[in-house]
Order: sequence, then structure tokens, then C-alpha cells
Amino acid sequence: MNDLVSYIFRNMDATDKHLVRIYKALVHQNKFNKAVTLFSIVTTLNLLAMRADSKKMQQEITALRKEIDGLKESEGV
Repeated sequence: MNDLVSYIFRNMDATDKHLVRIYKALVHQNKFNKAVTLFSIVTTLNLLAMRADSKKMQQEITALRKEIDGLKESEGV
């Protein structure tokens, strides 16, 4: 009878240790997931800012080309 009780408590202790390991792994996974989410948000915002800047540059290039064409016509080239 004593062996049976000892066996049960050893298994309960082993199960508790495994559950603690699983909990720690889940905590680390949660921290990693938050870091990846933050990185994704920052990367997306950077992409949107670059896209807006690129669009603004394209508009400026178009305006400068029109101005160059106007100057060429006025000079008769």
C-alpha cells in the first residue's frame, strides 16, 4: 500500500514539474508573439510612410517635368 501511495505522489510531482515547464514555455511564447506583433505594426507603419513619401516625390517629379517642358518650349528647343 505504501508503494502505491509513493508511486501516485511521485507521478503527481512529475506532472506538476511538466506543467510548470509548459507554463514557462507559454509565457516565453507569449512574449515572443507580442514582440513579433509590435515588429509587424512598426514595419507596416514604416511601409505606409514610405509609400506616402514616394507618392509625394512622384508628384514633385511630374511637376518638375512639366516645368522643364514649359521652359524648353519658351526657349524654342
